Amino acid sequence: QILTWIPGIRHEANGNAGWIKIGYISLQPAEITKLALCMWLPMALLIAAKRYKSIGFKAYFPVLIGLAFPVLLIVAGKDLGTALIVIFIAFVSFYIGGFPTKWLFVIAGLALAGVLLMIVTSQNRMRRIFATFYGCDAKDIRGVCFQSIHAQYAIASGGFLGVGIGNSREKWNYLPYAHNDFIFAIIGEEMGFLGASIVIALYIVIGWCLIASALKARSRFISIVLVCIASWIVGQGLVNILVVVQVLPVMGVPMPFVSAGGSSLVMCLAAIGVADSLMRENLRTLIVYNVPISGLKKSSLSKVGSAKDSVR
Repeated sequence: QILTWIPGIRHEANGNAGWIKIGYISLQPAEITKLALCMWLPMALLIAAKRYKSIGFKAYFPVLIGLAFPVLLIVAGKDLGTALIVIFIAFVSFYIGGFPTKWLFVIAGLALAGVLLMIVTSQNRMRRIFATFYGCDAKDIRGVCFQSIHAQYAIASGGFLGVGIGNSREKWNYLPYAHNDFIFAIIGEEMGFLGASIVIALYIVIGWCLIASALKARSRFISIVLVCIASWIVGQGLVNILVVVQVLPVMGVPMPFVSAGGSSLVMCLAAIGVADSLMRENLRTLIVYNVPISGLKKSSLSKVGSAKDSVR
C-alpha cells in the first residue's frame, strides 16, 4: 500500500491515488490488503485475546496499529469506498474475534466520525449523497446524477428477460464505467430481472456456503477467516448493487468476480482458494476427531484419503 505514494509508479485515476503502474502493468494494492487482513486479523485477535487477561487492553495495540496503517493510506489516496469495505471487514473480524465490546463501539464511533468528516469536507461526496437521498431528475442528467440516471435507463429497458446478451445500448458510451463499477446495470439490461436475480442468488450461495462452513469449524481461526471472506465478497457485491439501483451514493466499488479489473478478480479468486483450503482442512479435522458429518457421502470421505494417519 505504501507503493501508491512512491513517485514514478504511483498512478491516479479519477482523483484516487490507489494504483501503482509499472510499464503496462497496473495494480491496486488495496485488493491485496483486503485478503491480507482477512487472514491476519483473526490470528492477531486470537493472540491478543489470550494476552488481554494478563496485560489488559494493551494486548490489542499491535492489532489496532496494524489495521490503522493500511486504512489511513487508503483514505489518504482519496478512495473512501475501498476504505469503507476494509473497515467493514475489520469490524466483522473484531466483533466475532473476541474484541472487548465497549471498546469496539468506541472505535466504531471514532471511525464513523472520521468518515463523516471526510464526507462533509468534500463537495463531490456531499453532492453524491444528496443526489441519492433526494433523488435525481432529468435536469441533473449532465451532473452528478449522470451515471445513476443512465443505470436506471439500462435496468428499466431490460424488463424481465432483457434485450439479449450483447445487445445493450447504454454500454456504448452512454453509461460511464459500464464494464466495472456499473456492470450490474448492463446485466439488468441484457439479461433482465431474471438474470440480475440469478447474480444476486449466486452471491447469497457463496455467503451461505462460507458462513455454514464457519459455523461447523472446530478451529476458531478458520471460522473467523471464512466469515471475513464472506463479508468482503458478499458485502462488496451488495454495496455495488445498491449503488447501481441508487440506494447508496456512488462509491466506485467493483463487483466481485464480475467487474473488469485484474487486481479485484485475482484477489477474489485467491480468497476463494484460501476459503476452499480452510474448508478442506476443517473436514480433515472433523474426520480425525471422529465428529459425525451429516449428509457426507462415502465418496467424499474417500477423497480425503488417509487424513487420520497423515495428521497423526
